[in-house]
Amino acid sequence: MQQSRFEREVLRLVRRYGLPEPVLQHKVVLLDGAEVFLDIAWPPELVSLEADSYRYHSSLSSWSADRTRNNAVTASGFRVLSITWLDLRNRPAASAAIIARALNVLPARAG
Repeated sequence: MQQSRFEREVLRLVRRYGLPEPVLQHKVVLLDGAEVFLDIAWPPELVSLEADSYRYHSSLSSWSADRTRNNAVTASGFRVLSITWLDLRNRPAASAAIIARALNVLPARAG
């Protein structure tokens, strides 16, 4: 699966802050047997990071489907974090700290 520009930028943030290397487009089989792909995941820690784009997820049906999907992913055992474009651009250190906390690691200073 091809990554979006947003997902590539999130991956740069993860690497810039020295966070553990994630798995991209990680497949998860939900409790009902459906398969979904997580944007960015750390499977051993059961943490996923979804790049939440307003551009592609702002309609009521898309927003609702995202909530339903994230609930199903959570029910399968993953903690689902979201990051927005504004988080990425305006709050990179705070965003990295939240991810680090979920992974139980310390973020490095951006290099």
